[in-house]
Amino acid sequence: MEGTARRKLAPSSMWTKYSMVKSTLKVYKNVDISKYGKLISYLKNEARTHKPKKAKTLEREHVEKFLTQAPDSKYLMIKVALVMGISGACRCDEITKLTVDDIEDKGGYLYVSIPDSKTNVSRSFTIMTEGFSINILDLYRKYVSLRPKNVPHRRFFVNYQKEKCTIQAVGINTISKVPQAVASFLNLPEAHSYTGHSMRRASATLLANAGADITTLKRHGGWKSSTVAEGYIQDSVNNKIDIAKRIQGGAKKKSLIFR
Repeated sequence: MEGTARRKLAPSSMWTKYSMVKSTLKVYKNVDISKYGKLISYLKNEARTHKPKKAKTLEREHVEKFLTQAPDSKYLMIKVALVMGISGACRCDEITKLTVDDIEDKGGYLYVSIPDSKTNVSRSFTIMTEGFSINILDLYRKYVSLRPKNVPHRRFFVNYQKEKCTIQAVGINTISKVPQAVASFLNLPEAHSYTGHSMRRASATLLANAGADITTLKRHGGWKSSTVAEGYIQDSVNNKIDIAKRIQGGAKKKSLIFR
């Protein structure tokens, strides 16, 4: 029983099941299992040792290689969705709900607004051509030029196949599979581990590696809590290298203050 629960249920689900059983036994059997010390200890221990699986992160070279090598004839929509997701640390539902009115082509860059957010924090971001060997604004404009004139809705992402767009809006399931499509094309190991969240993780990781502070990360991703943003800064390779330099050689130039 114990092994089965560990294999099938996450700690949060186990606590939920525990609460349901506790309430049921209290009402129908007048048994209070909250006093079962070993059971409570077991649940707490499972929570401490549980390591939730994280979506794999697309790296900069992955994005560059996919954008330059994947044929537009098949992957144009996926390329544009990938650029949107990584540029704005977007959740899949935010990409899905983007409308044509949320994206402004300013000539030298795109200005994208995200009014509808999971945390009710509206934010915006820009997409520029710098940083990639391919002009990503041209990808966007190519996709837009194929949009039918009789689309009966304002959703930006519409179905793309055989080098043509249809009037059908793209659903969240399709958007969530964008990173997996990228990983599969690049033959990355465990392609199934690249989920819709991989774009948001990639965006935060790239920003943290560029030296962004916690305030910038929170504003970029729309996080209210500092915990998630702190995690990306702590995991940043560049941040670790900078710390190593400070420990191994920085003390000669600048005194270190330990708090």
